[in-house]
Amino acid sequence: MDFIGNLNLNEKNCYQVCYSSQLYGTFFSVFAKFDCVKNGKDYTLNKIEFKVINYKGILDIGIVNVSGFAPGTKNHTIKLEVKAMGGNQDITFNCAGQIVKENDWLIIERTLLPIHNNTDPIRNNVFDDEFFYREGLHNGNYDQRQPAPNSAVGAKMDMEFFGGSICPRSTNYIL
Repeated sequence: MDFIGNLNLNEKNCYQVCYSSQLYGTFFSVFAKFDCVKNGKDYTLNKIEFKVINYKGILDIGIVNVSGFAPGTKNHTIKLEVKAMGGNQDITFNCAGQIVKENDWLIIERTLLPIHNNTDPIRNNVFDDEFFYREGLHNGNYDQRQPAPNSAVGAKMDMEFFGGSICPRSTNYIL
């Protein structure tokens, strides 16, 4: 079953939801407001204003970077980097001259940046459980989440579900 959202690029005054997920126990949504000019069935984009709203959870998720667009395709991918305990609640993506058409797809591909540094999975007393696994007592050494062997049951947690890979993208139909 496919799940999609719709984006109305004729709407100039409102933010439209383009991505939602849950990370670190925080449910959040990313909204977009489009500044564009319509010419027939084509839209020439100038910029997209993104806004994050954190609904539930103890850590705020913010946007660190926005990039993307693959010219000349029906599928337009925007790469969105997010981070807990960092980033911005508002960010503007300058995409001047990018052309999208009615019935194209806007795909948001989200990447989660870790809150930890390379040597310690704990930052400001928060354990980075999207990237590390722990169970029971620890001696300061935590296992980094890695793919489990196909035949192993109860081995390290499967990367399919961790490292920020839950809900890594959304697909939106351009109206």
